[in-house]
Amino acid sequence: MVMDPIPAPSSTQSLESTDAARRFGEDAVELTRLLFYYDAQHDPRLWDHVTDDVVFIGPLPGQVVFGKEAYRYSIRDDLEYWYDLYEEEYHLVYSDGTTALVMGSYLLQSREDEQVFIMVRQRVSMFYVNIDGRPMLRHAHVSDPDNLNQEGETFPYNLGHELREMIDRMKANAVHDAMTGLNNRNFLEQNADTFNGLMQKAGKGLVMYFDLNGFKQVNDTRGHDTGDFLIISFSQALRHVLLTILPQAICVRTGGDEFVFIDTTTSDLAVVGYIVRALKEEFASRIARVSPGVTFSAGFARIRRGRYLPVRELISISDMRMLRCKRRLKGGR
Repeated sequence: MVMDPIPAPSSTQSLESTDAARRFGEDAVELTRLLFYYDAQHDPRLWDHVTDDVVFIGPLPGQVVFGKEAYRYSIRDDLEYWYDLYEEEYHLVYSDGTTALVMGSYLLQSREDEQVFIMVRQRVSMFYVNIDGRPMLRHAHVSDPDNLNQEGETFPYNLGHELREMIDRMKANAVHDAMTGLNNRNFLEQNADTFNGLMQKAGKGLVMYFDLNGFKQVNDTRGHDTGDFLIISFSQALRHVLLTILPQAICVRTGGDEFVFIDTTTSDLAVVGYIVRALKEEFASRIARVSPGVTFSAGFARIRRGRYLPVRELISISDMRMLRCKRRLKGGR
């Protein structure tokens, strides 16, 4: 069978196709400029122009991610400092109206009031696909072709990144207890408003306060190593129990042998009993061979329907109830 040949496109169709490809490519170039502007301004509209299955290759070692959420997470540090772009150049390399490739470079410089001053030139390759007539970013590749060293407070990008990591570690240490890994009082102070908002919105919340019984005597007579073991063992027991019963609870070592947890998902009184019983068993099993006589006292406070209390007040109430429990135990009642 002889088939009729496919007719060649007319010159008019060819011109229209070329114009469409050119317009799509120009739109891709302008979108490239806009995306980096959004990134510098921490503008969430950036993600409106990115496909769900986007691939991102970044300048840091191992920074290859797949998908929009992974991309968003991989550049989360960008939100912690502000910078501006200079000497931007973006060029259309290819466009057929369905896809487009844009390549270019820019000079990135952190602003003067930032803790770490970074200057770096980065190259970019951006691949777009046509979705409903507009370019959407499908692949992004950012690389550092060189490091800029200047006198004064300008650092190479790699050194700047290391300094940022050091600052991040310092921030983490400021809100975490070094011995147990739990949050500390600074964390409570910094996040009290967040807890208040969550509890007020949910109309529920539970706080429990704990203090070890017999800790001072063990610490004074058997040394700080044994005391540290008790504190670490209790923190581990508390985390283990809460992971099973209240996995979203936040644990805090408030100081010495005192601990508190905050949960914004429940006000159920029965949960208090479950936690105390499970924690007694778990803690006793962890210290049985070292200090089997050490126990703990506990107090709680909760939000009841129609009676909202701020988290600091809940902590204060639970602390007072814990002290009453401790006095009863010392009095033999």
